[in-house]
Amino acid sequence: TETQGLVIGEAKAVGLPVVAIRAFGPAEMVAHGEDGLLTDPSITAFAEAIITLLSDRDLYEAMSAKALENVNSISSAYCAEQMLAVYRELLDRGASAPRRRFSFNGRFLNNKNGSASSMFYRYADRYRLLH
Repeated sequence: TETQGLVIGEAKAVGLPVVAIRAFGPAEMVAHGEDGLLTDPSITAFAEAIITLLSDRDLYEAMSAKALENVNSISSAYCAEQMLAVYRELLDRGASAPRRRFSFNGRFLNNKNGSASSMFYRYADRYRLLH
């Protein structure tokens, strides 16, 4: 596996079904049985999935077509749009939304300065300036 997850998108973009271990990341990017196969984290399970895919031409071709169809749902542009939609929703709520306290390693983060949440406020301010 790779830490950035680019290889899954690259494979799907050229119509290659993906075989990956069912873990955070690949499990969100591969539709099991549709555009690839997700396996348990064992060499045997991984090898069996590869053999299954390579020994069944119809399955391979169906998953190949689905990979091309589904690749846009994991593109950087699509993910950026989804993230912007979340930010827009939060900004639209503005001051009318109840303030929540977020905990990180036991510390509450709910102020606009000196905490991890200050990063959100900086980006929110930049967003307001741009839109």
